[in-house]
Amino acid sequence: GTGGFGGTMDASSRGAKEAGGKTIGVITSFLDAERPNPWVDEVIYVGTYLERIRRLIELGDGFIILRGSVGTFSEFFLLWCLEYIGKIPRKPIVLMGEAWRKVIQAIEGQMQLTPSHLDLLSFADSPQEAVRIITEGLKGKSK
Repeated sequence: GTGGFGGTMDASSRGAKEAGGKTIGVITSFLDAERPNPWVDEVIYVGTYLERIRRLIELGDGFIILRGSVGTFSEFFLLWCLEYIGKIPRKPIVLMGEAWRKVIQAIEGQMQLTPSHLDLLSFADSPQEAVRIITEGLKGKSK
């Protein structure tokens, strides 16, 4: 699932469709003046931003986090926290690209992170590597 609009959300929806996947856009009602990108198969409208994040977390089997802004940060950090405290089932989280390595290194150096925090995260440098990590993580869950 994605937010369903342009930029990275458009590209990830398009890539999923071209690979034969089903795409779901979760859209808050305050953005309903905009139309989702043409690669979205199903649109789910929700009332609030927090509801949007909750639905994205529920719907996802794994998460590939791309470079973004404060919205991406809020989605990622809430997902990471909920997994860490055991409020949601563990699902693969892959941070894509060098920028995320630098972000996590900075946080690790300045905040009170432990190995158990970091064990929830994987890093990838290519879409293919990210998909491989997610696929392996999902196979491990079915055993």
